Amino acid sequence: MPLSLDELNSHLFKCADIIRDAIDPTDYKEYILPLVYYKTISDEFENQYQDNIDEYGKQIARDPDLYDVPVVPEGHTWDDICAITDNVDKALNEAFEALIKKNPELEGAFRVDFVNANGLNDDRLTELMDHLNKYDFDRTSIPPDLLGDAFRDLIHHFAEEEGKRGGQFYTPPEISKLSIALLNDFEDGDEFHDPTVGSAGMLVDAARYYREEQDKDPSELRLTGQEINLDIAAIARLNLSIHDLNDEIARGDSLLDPQFTQNGELERFDYVVSNFPFSMDWPKDELRNDQYERFNWSDKLPRADRGDYAFIMHIAKHLKRPNLDGTGGKAAIIIPHGVLFRKHEMAYRKYMLEHDLVEAIIGLPEKLFPNTAIPSAILVLNTDKPTEKEGEVQFIHAADPDFYEERKSQNKLTEDGIDRIVSLVQDNATRYSISKTAQIEEIRENDYNLNITFYVDGVDFREGQALNRGLSKLDEVSYDGQLNLKANSTFDAILGRVIQKLDNTVLVLGNYEGAHKAELVRVKRALEERGYEAHLFEDLPDFPGQDLSGSVATAMRLVGFCVMVDRQASGHIDEYRLAEKQRTILARLVSNEGGSTRMIGGSEHVDVNYIKTFEFGLYPQEVLDEAVDWADQMQEKREQVYSDLYEWRD
Repeated sequence: MPLSLDELNSHLFKCADIIRDAIDPTDYKEYILPLVYYKTISDEFENQYQDNIDEYGKQIARDPDLYDVPVVPEGHTWDDICAITDNVDKALNEAFEALIKKNPELEGAFRVDFVNANGLNDDRLTELMDHLNKYDFDRTSIPPDLLGDAFRDLIHHFAEEEGKRGGQFYTPPEISKLSIALLNDFEDGDEFHDPTVGSAGMLVDAARYYREEQDKDPSELRLTGQEINLDIAAIARLNLSIHDLNDEIARGDSLLDPQFTQNGELERFDYVVSNFPFSMDWPKDELRNDQYERFNWSDKLPRADRGDYAFIMHIAKHLKRPNLDGTGGKAAIIIPHGVLFRKHEMAYRKYMLEHDLVEAIIGLPEKLFPNTAIPSAILVLNTDKPTEKEGEVQFIHAADPDFYEERKSQNKLTEDGIDRIVSLVQDNATRYSISKTAQIEEIRENDYNLNITFYVDGVDFREGQALNRGLSKLDEVSYDGQLNLKANSTFDAILGRVIQKLDNTVLVLGNYEGAHKAELVRVKRALEERGYEAHLFEDLPDFPGQDLSGSVATAMRLVGFCVMVDRQASGHIDEYRLAEKQRTILARLVSNEGGSTRMIGGSEHVDVNYIKTFEFGLYPQEVLDEAVDWADQMQEKREQVYSDLYEWRD
């Protein structure tokens, strides 16, 4: 009986168990994926070789023109390697070198070095290869589509093993499938590009869509990509090859050294897809005078520590233009929500909108990526929008539970949810609390803020009151009411689930009396305009059995971060000490005329306790963007550090 996908996945996942503790989990993919690939082509080559002997005779049976897989050199088949019991690492290195020499097109597809993997001795490698040898991987035994799906799932498995870092090279298939479906139907000869290609999952899904949804031959598409990580670039090539797809995968930094150029310009493509690394540093200083004129949407370049719009501008430059190419180009870009509303990036949004590049924005649920709860969105750009969509943008709130399945570690868009989103975009439909099309005039009035809640009727995250819901849930559980909350296991379990919901919540601290309170309200509203669910402490319910300080402490633990407006010399020492003790992310907005800075002391504990001071002149809103950007980065840092320490944060 043929293997099912679940059975094949289980078999391949076992490979990681075999080498566990021998090498770092971040290196599993570097050794296992090339072996799976080698066995696959070797098994298929052996089958075709036997057929060729029967038909043509042994003398010409190895003619490369007779094969549609790489030719495996004599003495280096999978069975030949498995027969070796001494110096297995050396034999594997020699086999890969011989394979590349025989098939020059594979140059750069492997960066594996078994000799230098100190933990992989003969016994461990032999066990690993014997395990893989349990099943034949030729096309007769395992259909290519099934093996391709298993290879994709294996990459996902390694992404989960690596924790948060794994999301940098892997896009969940549901998000990838949605991104591809948001583009137009393709035609033979269409060209695709992914400038941050990772393991090439989105290119594979483009080919799959063309074959399965349009009943066309994906070999008629041109699939290209660039990847900065050389090891991941090699995996991208393996992934495309094992799916029987031709590839053009270049290695290097897409921003600093784009490889897809022509006549001194960036190549322009019909379609670009990308899941670029969110809010990463980019080489701003080196690209001030960019020869490709990519970063000219404003007089000012994006911040060096916030490269989101650098990637978006790069992608837009890669799209075909009607005036230059006779046709337009379309992109589906996975973005962090901050791209939609961060004030210091307003000029870039203005350029996109005034040049009518934005066709749709789809807000996605949280926890769709491995080991992170940060919600994302898809930005759809089009350089040749249909006449009926000119001068407008469609907003879709797809974070509603109807669109996804909630899971413990990672949520998942449902097939029905994907189909509904695609239908809404294709029909340009308006649905209460789900989707709405906004004219450019309305967006101008909102200072080019693209926060979905501004436009979709019936959606207001401020009304959602996630923090109040979380606190109410905690009210149902008993605990001892002490400041350090020595909670029982049930409390911890609920707390863990609640925290995953609350990265977007902010608690505003400060003086709640008279005019000072009005200032806090203004800060709260400014945070809400930036897409956060902001609270004053008096908005929140009391905790039974706790005094005021205990309730403040618990609320500070639950929110994503705190913003404190600090104008008094001794007014906020208690809150500061609570934040210091609990490792709460705290942005202190301090007047240049004073505050409690002198009583608190220096900043020697900033890196430990995630506390930073921002000095303003007249109004705290002057430094709010800077403070919020810093707090967002610290949230990501905290999540990464703490996820391995506390089960309830997983």
